[in-house]
Amino acid sequence: MKKLIFVSIIMLMAIHLIMAQVPEAFKYQAVIRDTLGNTLSGQLISMKISILKGDINGETVYSEIHDAWTNKLGLIGLEIGNGIAITGDFSEILWGEDKYFVQTEIDLSGGMDYQFLGISQLLAVPYALYAETSGNSLWSESEEGIFYNEGKVGIGTNTPSGMLGIQIPAISGAILEREVLLKGQVSDAPEDFFRITNHTKFNNQFIPNLWGHHVSDARLAMCMIGSINEETDYGDSAVIVFSARTFDGAWGNGQVRNRALFEWWNLGEAKMTMLANGNLGIGTTTPSGMLGIQAPGAIQQQEVLLKGQVSDAPEDFIKVLNGTKFDNQFVPNIWGHHASGNRYALGFTGSINEENDYGDFAVTSFNSRIYNGGWEPGQVVNRPLFVWRNLSEAKMTMLANGNLGIGTTTPSGMLGIQAPAIAGTIQQREVILKGQISDAPEDFIKIGNGTRFNNQFIPWLWGHHVSDNRQAICMIGTINEETDYGDNAVIVFSSRIFDGEWEWGQIMNRPLFDWRNLSETKMTMLANGNLGIGTTTPQRTLHVNDVIRLEPRATPPDNPMEGDMFMDSNDHVLKVFDGTEWKTCW
Repeated sequence: MKKLIFVSIIMLMAIHLIMAQVPEAFKYQAVIRDTLGNTLSGQLISMKISILKGDINGETVYSEIHDAWTNKLGLIGLEIGNGIAITGDFSEILWGEDKYFVQTEIDLSGGMDYQFLGISQLLAVPYALYAETSGNSLWSESEEGIFYNEGKVGIGTNTPSGMLGIQIPAISGAILEREVLLKGQVSDAPEDFFRITNHTKFNNQFIPNLWGHHVSDARLAMCMIGSINEETDYGDSAVIVFSARTFDGAWGNGQVRNRALFEWWNLGEAKMTMLANGNLGIGTTTPSGMLGIQAPGAIQQQEVLLKGQVSDAPEDFIKVLNGTKFDNQFVPNIWGHHASGNRYALGFTGSINEENDYGDFAVTSFNSRIYNGGWEPGQVVNRPLFVWRNLSEAKMTMLANGNLGIGTTTPSGMLGIQAPAIAGTIQQREVILKGQISDAPEDFIKIGNGTRFNNQFIPWLWGHHVSDNRQAICMIGTINEETDYGDNAVIVFSSRIFDGEWEWGQIMNRPLFDWRNLSETKMTMLANGNLGIGTTTPQRTLHVNDVIRLEPRATPPDNPMEGDMFMDSNDHVLKVFDGTEWKTCW
């Protein structure tokens, strides 16, 4: 019965041939379990190790015994060659002469009643031992181990094409699925490993596969590092390169044209793909642009496609996401969030080199269009081109006809400005537009509501100048020299009755304008054209309610007309031209 138990145990054991330091030995590890698969931890056992020559029934050239305690994982570790020798001398084994086998026997109680476990062939002879006992060995020994400088090394092949060639012998000559070519482990983490294997599930195929497996803690399972010295940190050569190419066997390399260059999978699901044309897909295997991102599954509300952050400001971010609140809809949304300070949350910057600063092309362009799936775009005709909102309240809108609205979504002109009212009312002295410069921060021009009363609106233009004694506001109308002809005035002030549909009428009753100093009227023009200076009720075309001064002159003006007058500085009298001659008024 014990033998049956031990046979079930040997199936759970593994031999690790590891280079040994002096004295010469190689390591053996095994996990001891019972028939139910439970590890036997903290138990003293005794093992007998024998080296057989030739075959499984060959001569025992060496045997030894070991007493060992299993650890909490049921693991034991022995050094074959460093046990209590029973037969032969381990250092005199001629490893290069023949095949050798390891026979293992065990007593679970720690005694001498050994039960047979099994025999395993040493397929890879411990090279340090081989070098010590073979007279024509090509291996040399150093303080760090053994080495070979004379050519290529083959494991499983006598014709290695590289410095190290590994070929696992296949059953009946077939390439077997999931074959392990190389495996590395450490005794402190026996379930962690690195493997080079055949990845395919099918016989007679070979797909090279690198597999890193990590279970001993939560660190990375596999890591690839390329390192350089500081003095070689220059030039255009990348430190790590992943290269896909077509290979004709004679280094006549060509670019891959049709198949994907790489895919990153989570089990069988592709998470990232790069096509042969350089398009990178995240969540899609068919990216149509240089970067294609597709969230998995159904289109979900507020899904984040791309998010960028920095560790120094973990609450700041930029996101590209689905901006809708409804499933199965997609509204592209760019979101910048800034919480670490009071700087702007999102910036759009277009930059050029100084030598390209010419021509009509804008540096930054926002383009709305109708898109039919090809490249035959059309203009948007009905919907607004853009809306700028504070949360859900529109602050600025541009219509398809180019009309820009500030505070209104329905601008009727090229620029429509409407100040927001509190509780829907028009507020007194509201400022609609204000302009300033940093060099004179107290100077400004304003367009606003000039009334002091709510629910009224009086358009108001205000220029304010305090930085020196120049004019506070100036209105200039300019023309080109070649258009300086005809009866059209360069600057026109027009008062009119407006019925909302461009059917104009003249003002009949109210003054056309007043010129005031604060609230005191200095000049008034009535609807009949009478101009009053110092009076708001002029009775004639010109009515001056004060002294009029005519600057005296010595000679009459040239080409006088009837009604012209001047103050004669010679005679000290006022003269009027009656159409024929100048007459003295007194």
